[in-house]
Amino acid sequence: MIRYLNRYFLLSLTALFTLIFLRNVNAQQHERNTFIISSQQGADSSQTFFAENAKMYIWVYTNNLNVQNMKKAKWEIKNTNYDDDNMKFEGDLKNNMDSTFSSVFDLSELPMGGAWEIKAKLKDNNDHEAEFEARFYYKDSTQDSSMEHDTEMEMEGTIQSIGQNELRVNNKTFYVNNQTQIKNDDRVIGFSELQVGDFVKIKAYETLNGKLIAIKIKVKNKNDFNGQEIEVKGIITEINQSFIVINGYTFEITAQTIIEGNDDQILSVSDLHTGMPVKVKAQLLGDGKYEAIKIEFKEFDDQVNEFEIQGFIDSVGVNYIVISGQHIQVTSQTKIKINDTENNHINNLQSGMFAEVKLTLMNDGRLMAKKIEIKNEQYALQHIRIVGAIDSVGNDFIIVENYTIYTDTSTVILSANFNPIGLNDLQKGQIVKVKGQVQADGSILAKRIKVRDLWMAYFKIEGIIQSLSSQSVTVEGLTFKTDSTTVILNEDNNLITLTDLSVGQEVHIKARKSEDGSFLALRIKVEGTDSASINITGIIQALSVDSITVNDIQFFVNNKTEIYNLQDKSVTLDSLTLGQVVEIKGCVLNDGTYLAKKIEVEEDPNLMNLNSALEGKSAYSIFVAGTEYHLTQSTIVLDSNYKKSSINELILGSNVTIWALSSDNESNWEVIQVQENSTAGATALNQQNNNVVIKSFILKQNYPNPFNPITTIEFTLNQNHFANVRLEIYNALGQKVRTLFNGVLSEGNYKFQWNGLNDALNHVATGMYIYRLEVNGKAEVKQMILLK
Repeated sequence: MIRYLNRYFLLSLTALFTLIFLRNVNAQQHERNTFIISSQQGADSSQTFFAENAKMYIWVYTNNLNVQNMKKAKWEIKNTNYDDDNMKFEGDLKNNMDSTFSSVFDLSELPMGGAWEIKAKLKDNNDHEAEFEARFYYKDSTQDSSMEHDTEMEMEGTIQSIGQNELRVNNKTFYVNNQTQIKNDDRVIGFSELQVGDFVKIKAYETLNGKLIAIKIKVKNKNDFNGQEIEVKGIITEINQSFIVINGYTFEITAQTIIEGNDDQILSVSDLHTGMPVKVKAQLLGDGKYEAIKIEFKEFDDQVNEFEIQGFIDSVGVNYIVISGQHIQVTSQTKIKINDTENNHINNLQSGMFAEVKLTLMNDGRLMAKKIEIKNEQYALQHIRIVGAIDSVGNDFIIVENYTIYTDTSTVILSANFNPIGLNDLQKGQIVKVKGQVQADGSILAKRIKVRDLWMAYFKIEGIIQSLSSQSVTVEGLTFKTDSTTVILNEDNNLITLTDLSVGQEVHIKARKSEDGSFLALRIKVEGTDSASINITGIIQALSVDSITVNDIQFFVNNKTEIYNLQDKSVTLDSLTLGQVVEIKGCVLNDGTYLAKKIEVEEDPNLMNLNSALEGKSAYSIFVAGTEYHLTQSTIVLDSNYKKSSINELILGSNVTIWALSSDNESNWEVIQVQENSTAGATALNQQNNNVVIKSFILKQNYPNPFNPITTIEFTLNQNHFANVRLEIYNALGQKVRTLFNGVLSEGNYKFQWNGLNDALNHVATGMYIYRLEVNGKAEVKQMILLK
């Protein structure tokens, strides 16, 4: 197990370090698109870091374009931190007429070091396109070679765990090297002197592959934090009448502690239990302990704790059955169904039967059968799973893409928060996750339909291959085209070709719908055939480097385990956190242990969902309920019909729902998705907003003036609405030097300081400068003088 983990770690680290979204396989053999950037001409792999004055050689291979008849072949480089034309460079790619394109760029033309992004775009006259992108880091003479990173961060918290060269604080892992400075009361100490439970302040930088490297670690005197309040979300791992433990934090419970359940119901300590997800607001006491001010928790629906195992019965006892070495107790309350007939007795069960068992894990570790259903041996091949957008909703069916999925009284339909809903609660355009069964007549009957809040640009299906051609695969009646970009993997995650697939195999397909209504397979993965499989949905109770515990069952994870976050992006095990609800598809090994084959996050307690009026917006953030929420490049904007939209289409004053995650604390929210809830009255709102006029704004003279080294710029906004505001500094030649603010502000007085640095954080020369205030498209300028 450890050997496989080490191998997986090295492979993952290499993939993360390159940060280039390409497939490094032989282009001629696998016919894959390839994108390479390197400081060496003719390199066969990309590099991430480029030294000062290096040249970048750009090489593209793609076989899905007509190279004899090209319309565009260009590259573009831009800085990832500045949206500025001065930080953008572009050029043409040379067409080598052999499906390859190349160019070279002198990186000394870049005005500053740091993180940069390169994109290549190609298009032929048949409108076939190919796009590539990569991220790289350029070091210039102003930078320390050790600081090859994007951002620095500071964090305070209690050490949760300590490893060989890393420690974990606030659920983040910080790595320590020989440059890390560690102090306790201004005394330099060694890493071995740190202890779990120490309260520390950490200054760290994040490398381009997302790794946090500690620059300084200082053990803090917890008495200095008397009265400090914190909020922690997580799972209760230990509890008694006087305290609870969450994520390594111990919270004392007093008579003043408020404990709330669903619907603000006041509860007592006896209502709490281990494994429960809670949010705790607490005060740091002088002795280093936390006193809980308020504890809030939410009981999940029973569907979150569903537990299923399926496989061939090894043996049958008087009151138990055995599946792959797992003893499962059978009681008089166990429902037994054979050949669609219920109320059968355990005496009718036989070894060799294929069974699907719904289980309850008892406190003493026993597995108790709630329901046993006997299927024929091909049952495992009749399962189907579909994730996609609803096309229409009928009286007893839904259509997802081209699949008609029927429901009956046994179908469980759940909201995104696992609350039971009805079929009429579903809407066209919603993303749903369907677990179904293919009936004898070929129709699909849904066993469970669960709404997924977050939008996807593709859909997924897990089913049986019915037919194959040279360029397509058909699963449950739907044909998926393949091309040179389709990734095909066997059950060991090794690349194979379409000819290696066979009819009857169970596959998982990720596909995209084309404009002509056909489906293109982006990824085809062969699923394994295990004698005993297990499906479980529950709350993450524990995590280690090679395992995950859900519903008191420990699943081991290896390099073949697929892990997907709430946004359906492939992630690693260390990105999961306690308290998340996950669905695990696994199998039972010969030694009785459990192996996770696929882990998918279903719900995240840290994901905030808010419905309110849109009070303000800019290119970088939106304001809802008086709070600013930051937009990122991956933020998804949807209209009321679940169609992809843009921030520009959202109307101030309209009702929106946002989904946001806090990056480091709850004062810095990043928007995952924002959706307009209703188009009613949108025209009138739009007309009203188009007529909004800022009555006035006053830009005051800076002070002091002349100045050295800092001056203050003050202005007043006189309007009742949020306004787009930009405050910039220009030199005497009219070149922009610094952007002091670019965002949304409301009525009030504002002060900003300029310290004589440009956007690259370099000192500017003595001279006259102009500061310019722009409010909703109207601007005013004033002059100031810097004297040194």
